[in-house]
Amino acid sequence: MHSLYNCTYAPKCFNSYDTYDEWIAHEETAHAPHPEIYFCGEIVDDGYRVEQCNAGFRDQYDFAEHLQENHDMHLSSAFELDSHAVGPRTQNFWCGFCKSVVDVASGDQEAWAMERFAHIEEHFLGRDGPRMAIANWVPIFMVATEEEFR
Repeated sequence: MHSLYNCTYAPKCFNSYDTYDEWIAHEETAHAPHPEIYFCGEIVDDGYRVEQCNAGFRDQYDFAEHLQENHDMHLSSAFELDSHAVGPRTQNFWCGFCKSVVDVASGDQEAWAMERFAHIEEHFLGRDGPRMAIANWVPIFMVATEEEFR
């Protein structure tokens, strides 16, 4: 029998759990705190296929450089950079099942985490669509060192 819950920090972590509580405990202890990520969701069309960039950066300056060098975009203010930030401070998170950034209504980090877990659990259980397995999860491609992404 396959475990129902899997760590969403794949492809680095492949742990799986039978219960919601075990899964949450793992992600909160092994991967917390949830660092902010600057996410590039630009659409890339190379003439053969169209896809989303999905690059993530811990450093805002590396992110700005990526946008300039890869997408010919120039962000001129911290506000513009924040519009690409993903994490508790900006009240959103990445859902690899939805393949998008999901906004959160809650105000603090604990409420942010619980809303994130509840959303992802909906996919694992198939409450609003087909049941999803971690093989369906599309991670943000982190452009960082292994030490930075844990």
